[in-house]
Amino acid sequence: MTNLMLLCNFDTLYALRHLMIAINFNTETKILENNLSGTITIADVLNMYHQIEHHGQLPANLKIIIDSHKARYSFTEKDLQEIANAMKHLLTKFNSIQEAIIQSTPYETAMAVLYEQMVQIENFRFKVFSSYEAALQWLKK
Repeated sequence: MTNLMLLCNFDTLYALRHLMIAINFNTETKILENNLSGTITIADVLNMYHQIEHHGQLPANLKIIIDSHKARYSFTEKDLQEIANAMKHLLTKFNSIQEAIIQSTPYETAMAVLYEQMVQIENFRFKVFSSYEAALQWLKK
C-alpha cells in the first residue's frame, strides 16, 4: 500500500496544543484519510480544508474519511455554518466530495449530526458513523 502524506509539518505545528491532525491520501483506495485527536477548534477545521484545497494531487471526485473518535470539539453549533461555507468553497476545486466522519462521544456526534442535517450542498455527501469499517464501506459504494 502506498500513501502520500499531506501536511507533514502540520502535526508538529499543533503538537504544542495537544492536538493532532494527520492527513494521508491512500493511493490504493483513493480515499483521503484524516485522523484527528485532541481539542479541535474551528480554525483547525478550516485550516484542514485549506490544506486539502491546495494539495493539487487529489482526485476530482474526492472521498474523505475523518476518524475523530479521539477528538473533542471546542466549537459550537453556530460555527457549523462557517464549516459549511468552507466546504462550499472547497467544492469549487472538485467535481464532488463524499465525506464520512467517525464519532464516539455524545457532543461530537451531536455536532456532526447537526452539520449533516444543515449542509445541503450539491455534489456533497456527508454521513456520521460510529465505526471505521462502516464509514469505509459507505465510501466504497
